[in-house]
Parts: sequence; C-alpha cells; structure tokens
Amino acid sequence: MSVTESLHRQHLEILKLAGQIEAQLPSLPSGAEAKEVHQILSDLTRVLTVHLALEDKALYPELAKSYSAKARALSQEYMNEMGHLAQAYKEYIGVWSSSQAIQDRAAIFRAQTLQLFGLLKERIDKEEKYLYPLADELWS
Repeated sequence: MSVTESLHRQHLEILKLAGQIEAQLPSLPSGAEAKEVHQILSDLTRVLTVHLALEDKALYPELAKSYSAKARALSQEYMNEMGHLAQAYKEYIGVWSSSQAIQDRAAIFRAQTLQLFGLLKERIDKEEKYLYPLADELWS
C-alpha cells in the first residue's frame, strides 16, 4: 500500500469519527453522551496522531526534496498550515480532556467542535484534491 493510500484511509477514519462526534452534539450535556463523545474524541486523537506522524515522516520530507518546484512549494505551504491546525487541535484536546468538562460546558464544546472540525474537513479536502494526487503523480 502506498503512503497516500494509507493517508487516504486515515482520512476516512478521521471523518467517520468526527461525524460520530457531530451526531452526538445535539444530545449534550447528557452524562452518557459526554462519556461517549470523550471516548470517540480519544479515538480521533489517536488516529490523527498516527496520521500526522506519517505525513511528517513519509510525505512532506519526500515532497520537500522533489525535483518539482510545485511539490516543494506545496509541501512547505501544507506543513506550515498543518502546524497551526495541529496546535489548535492540541489546545482543544487540552480543554476537553474529560467527559465532565464536555458535560459542564456543552454549548462551548459544541461551538468549538464544529469550528475545529470544519477546519479539519477543509484541510482533508485540500490534501485529497491537491497534495495526494501530486504525490501520486510524482511517485508513479
């Protein structure tokens, strides 16, 4: 399996988990839903951590040393953008580190989750449309 195939599969898993969380948002602040959301959030964090590590170790370094100026520039742009999104996610996870925090501040959790997941979906869309096809073209 190619690097981009692995990354694509991880995107599907990330979107699935984000969708599961979004589906629970209207039910909050119920304690049971908060616990379930927190568990799914933990799963999402695990998948994102693996995904980002694979991009950092296998995708971006290869594109950064590509003969293609477009690939090098796009790689640098995406690395910079992802750093900001990764930091925002890290801060988000720090705030929502327990089901009790989610339950106690459900309205704020909903708003921050929808905002962050919107950014995450935009990022995934860009990678799927532009970055991964370019990588596949260069590596084929």
